Amino acid sequence: MSGRVIDFGTREPIENVRIYVQDGFTGSGPILNHDDIGEKEALTYSDENGEFSVEIKAENNPVLYPSKTNEYWNYNDGG
Repeated sequence: MSGRVIDFGTREPIENVRIYVQDGFTGSGPILNHDDIGEKEALTYSDENGEFSVEIKAENNPVLYPSKTNEYWNYNDGG
């Protein structure tokens, strides 16, 4: 899985976004206070161009959870 993190308003890339990917499931997202990642999980950070790439062994549709310190992300904005 790969992608690019950009600011919705400016379309500029966002660097150092924590990208946590987990094998798909129903329910709310995880609360991670550590970097101990299992086989069906992946963790990376976006680069200076906002780009990231991870490998994950997923049996279902993977779920992506981006986060960045001191940032609030409204997941309903931007489609």
